[in-house]
Amino acid sequence: MEVKHTDYILRRILLNDSDKTFITSDEEFNTPSKTLKEFVRQDKDCYEDGMFITYIFGKEDNIFGIARMKSISFSDFKKEVIENELFDLEEIKEYTDLQVIYMSRAGISKEVDGLGWGTMLRSFLDGHARSVFEHFLLYAYINEHMYKSMIKSFGTDFFTLYKVSKKLYDEKWKWYWVILREFSPL
Repeated sequence: MEVKHTDYILRRILLNDSDKTFITSDEEFNTPSKTLKEFVRQDKDCYEDGMFITYIFGKEDNIFGIARMKSISFSDFKKEVIENELFDLEEIKEYTDLQVIYMSRAGISKEVDGLGWGTMLRSFLDGHARSVFEHFLLYAYINEHMYKSMIKSFGTDFFTLYKVSKKLYDEKWKWYWVILREFSPL
């Protein structure tokens, strides 16, 4: 799958891509090049078609961002919600029987932060997820810069499909939010 946004490319990483060298954004990744094997691994999230649930976003072979998805149990998700006071337990009770998918980023260049992360969220939910999962809850962390950048790139309606936590703070992330979206294929 490949999606173009002007001269940006978003695509899933194939198993046979994992030995390729890709030029990455020096500022974010601190190196002129890396192989994708350093960002992805073969595990239960790699399906028979050789597809990692991993996306790259960039221009040609210049990677600006990488997003990874992993499945976790609802009990692990609930534990994280309680420990970090992300949501009230009543707010997540409706998701008890759902598979939970955590989406994390391996790095996204500041230049395309909101565009890249928002595009990866959309393409995972509206593309890959439709063919792999029955019914699930996706959650991800976004910092203040990403939040503002996603609104700038996609408009204020972007978050209407998401349940957004209260504004949170820690030393690493500074201000951040957690977003949830229930996904049920048509």
